[in-house]
Amino acid sequence: MWGYYKTILTIEAGATVTITDSAGNGEMAGGDQNNIIYNSGTLILNGASIDSANMGILNVGTFTMTDGKITASAEAVYNSGIFIMADGEIASTGSAVVNEEDGTFTMDDGKISSFDVAVTNAGIFNMNNGEIASTGETAVYTNRAGTFTMHDGLILPGATTSQPVNGNYATNCVEVREGTLDVKGGTIEGEVRITTVAGKVKVE
Repeated sequence: MWGYYKTILTIEAGATVTITDSAGNGEMAGGDQNNIIYNSGTLILNGASIDSANMGILNVGTFTMTDGKITASAEAVYNSGIFIMADGEIASTGSAVVNEEDGTFTMDDGKISSFDVAVTNAGIFNMNNGEIASTGETAVYTNRAGTFTMHDGLILPGATTSQPVNGNYATNCVEVREGTLDVKGGTIEGEVRITTVAGKVKVE
């Protein structure tokens, strides 16, 4: 799927790239036939803006977002490596963050929003703080062998954060189709649904 489109920036294994903007107006943008970044090395996003009419960042290496904003029409971040979100904002009309089975996603702060599923998790997802919301589907969807551990932070359905899109608010805050949701802290302001016998929820 990724290889069909043109990638604007490719970061090879062993390379380190830091994207920063001290003036607050730096931007990388791509049209509907472009993805922005393919990272198999080390990528640090600090303050700049990435805007894609398709997919934003495909990460199979290590990606740290310390600040800035990523917007996309499809997946804003597609992670099969290590993704650390220290702060910043991610928004998409599709799935904002997809964390695959071999991915580890740590959210320390920041905001993630989507008109669809905000975070789709099949790997390891640790939420230490921040805010996740969807205005159309589900804020966090865990499937396959995914593990979502919520230590702190806020998960919101769309009805509490914005006006409806075509009359449609989020129906679930968290859906556990398969895998495990482990709630150690934080706030989920909406429904948690277990949709198959393979889904598990723990509250500590």
